[in-house]
Amino acid sequence: MPEQFQVAAYRHFQTAELLADNSMLDDAAYHLGVAGENAVKHAMQEAGLEVHWDAAGMNKNTQPMRGHWGRLQAKLVAEAATINVFSSGRRSAPLKRLIASGSITEFSGWSIDIRYADSTLVPVSTADHQRWYDDAQAFLIDFAL
Repeated sequence: MPEQFQVAAYRHFQTAELLADNSMLDDAAYHLGVAGENAVKHAMQEAGLEVHWDAAGMNKNTQPMRGHWGRLQAKLVAEAATINVFSSGRRSAPLKRLIASGSITEFSGWSIDIRYADSTLVPVSTADHQRWYDDAQAFLIDFAL
């Protein structure tokens, strides 16, 4: 059964909202990044890229379909030519816009390692939380709506 990236994107976003409403910004921030990551993966799946990479024999673990935001950004940039040539459908244009500059700035400073951090080591600022919230919301609209 294929991963349900769209469902996961919305579930993590809703979790982030609940946590933020209870002043738990560190945990909310973690879920915002995961929501954005899943939205992009959904778009790649819908655009036929996962099927393309599988058919081309690309190892699952090296595909942009795997990995968390941060490493995923680098994989997307590295696969820009493939995305530009082989993506199709309504998810294609937003994906191409995302990689067009060669540098993805959304979720800047976010790390999957938030989930491991002691809250005294990684306090998420209100400004970072709001920026990541805005990024997640935009990704849901562009990639998973």
